[in-house]
Amino acid sequence: MAGPDPSPIEVFAAETGAATGLTPSGAVPSSAGRLRDPARNPLPRNDAAEARSIYAEFRAQPGSAQMASLYAIEGLLWWIHRQHPAWVLEVGAGIGTLTYTALTTAPSVIALESDPGCLQALHLRWPECTSPASQGVGQDRIRLRVKPREWVPPLGDVVPFMIVDGPVEHVPQLARRATVFFEGGRRDARILLEGILHTRGRQYVSATWRPADRSKGYTVYLIDPTMWDRWWFRLVRWRESVRDQRGRFFGYVVGKARADNAGG
Repeated sequence: MAGPDPSPIEVFAAETGAATGLTPSGAVPSSAGRLRDPARNPLPRNDAAEARSIYAEFRAQPGSAQMASLYAIEGLLWWIHRQHPAWVLEVGAGIGTLTYTALTTAPSVIALESDPGCLQALHLRWPECTSPASQGVGQDRIRLRVKPREWVPPLGDVVPFMIVDGPVEHVPQLARRATVFFEGGRRDARILLEGILHTRGRQYVSATWRPADRSKGYTVYLIDPTMWDRWWFRLVRWRESVRDQRGRFFGYVVGKARADNAGG
């Protein structure tokens, strides 16, 4: 299947209703072979520095109180590097932290957001691209579209990589071996995803990664996993459970100390 069209960045305000323009075609992620554990295979030095830079930049922006943690930014970079999705769908763009992170690696991103304050933040970051008539910027590398939350990929399109950073109203068709990345807890959204996957007869595995201080991390779902995926995620869940027990025993304080130190 073909990937998304190479159109420039386009940002659509929620008031315009259904966004116009071409929609990326469905695509399955390219084979990444055996996926190594991000906890044991950290980002390369340049990518880790980029993650810290992204966190520090967005932490200084208005509305950053609910932004993604540094650990989630690093995790998203790691997973996109490993999965090589043709395009990324983000539900809940917020002020654009994970949107920007995905754009540094993924060929194309469609971000869903309808909150007026968040849309204003996205407009301030990408002022050149505020209408369907805009020619956009970064045509050779960056491709972004922001659409209302109720937007649904056209029938026949499948999503290879999905970021969930807010409430989920519906779940699009997911590609085989698709990745769904949940920033933070998002318990209600994860329950909704699991219910829909069961209804559709899709298999999945999930695991949560959290930093050493057991503060907010991220959860990843792999759709239609291989046997290796199942064993790997089972090991991750066991390891994280042991770390939780160790944290309770030693009285770890859940907080953002690691992120604050990185951004300072």
